Amino acid sequence: MIRAYVDGSFKQNKCFWAYLLKDAEDDSVVDKQVGEIKNPISANIDGEVYSVIFAVQKVVELKKYKTIEIYYDYLGLENWITGKWKINSLISCTYKSIIDKLVKNNGLELKFIKVKAHDGVMGNIIVDKMLSSMFKNANKKK
Repeated sequence: MIRAYVDGSFKQNKCFWAYLLKDAEDDSVVDKQVGEIKNPISANIDGEVYSVIFAVQKVVELKKYKTIEIYYDYLGLENWITGKWKINSLISCTYKSIIDKLVKNNGLELKFIKVKAHDGVMGNIIVDKMLSSMFKNANKKK
């Protein structure tokens, strides 16, 4: 099993996503990435959604894990996939379609674990710091 800590952020007209992947057996870092979304569809949600998409795509590339625990703070990430929330926007439709396809085509099991934002979960602290660093670097380039 692998753990994916995911987050996204939008401020100052910049949208970023980040994930951290850790092996559940030995707690080692498998991968971590952070990036910018240039033309977000839904500014405050895109980073959240794409952090999960890119994390799951990376797990598929690794060809080692079938179960992914996703630690998240935005409720839509779980509720769109499970059907608790209606798919009523382009971003939610895109997200559900991509994740459903990745899960089905690769025999994955997703387990969603809701955490409070900025509340001491180490993996989420790391992705928050990754996002903060991206914002600081983006502001330096101005």
